[in-house]
Amino acid sequence: KISTNREGRRGPLAEPGEGGIVFMGDSYTMGIGVNDGEEYPQIVAELLDGALPIHNFGVAGTGNDRWLKLLKDDVSALEPKAMVFQVCFNDFGDNVNGLYQFGSQGELVARPPLEPSLARRAKQILEAVPLLPRTHLYGLLRQTRIKRHSAFVEAPPEEPGLPSDEITYAILTESLAWCADRKIPSLVLLVGVTREERTERLKELARACGSKAYSIPWRHERPDLHYESDLHWNAEG
Repeated sequence: KISTNREGRRGPLAEPGEGGIVFMGDSYTMGIGVNDGEEYPQIVAELLDGALPIHNFGVAGTGNDRWLKLLKDDVSALEPKAMVFQVCFNDFGDNVNGLYQFGSQGELVARPPLEPSLARRAKQILEAVPLLPRTHLYGLLRQTRIKRHSAFVEAPPEEPGLPSDEITYAILTESLAWCADRKIPSLVLLVGVTREERTERLKELARACGSKAYSIPWRHERPDLHYESDLHWNAEG
């Protein structure tokens, strides 16, 4: 069972000035594939036994670019006491065609909205059909597509200095700098980022901003923690 509040997020509705810990990420943070209460931000809430409010800002199928907009508005209004940023290997590709691009001076600037791809439009149409996304046939087709297109295989890195990796590094740097400027402790979780050059660069950026990045065990290390079909964390994970 997956339920959301009126803002489309898992967990209680966040109130301005509530403080607490904010978790930002994609489907791994949102908790795709696990029941309510089994997503890791909620597990943290239980471990804290109500000492701090927990806010799950994880959204499936997104890169890191939306972080910058949320930090300026929704998250800023919360006045959080700590931040957790979850980075997934596929963010490197998602961010290239995301909300930002590099300007003439190497700064991040907003880009005009892009038209959704044909595959994404088809997916949106199918998921709009009542009950269809819950059918066995739809799930089977989705799993077949994942396996055929290797959607969960980390893409090779581009040549140094090209936007595919640098945009992700810039977004993370700005997000962590936002925390550092406000003296908000932060943490970075690396999910499936197995290429050493990427892992080391992300950890270096985190250290430079007074944060710390940790690599979460991936499927080849702990297959028991992941679903075989799409590699998301299961309840044990």
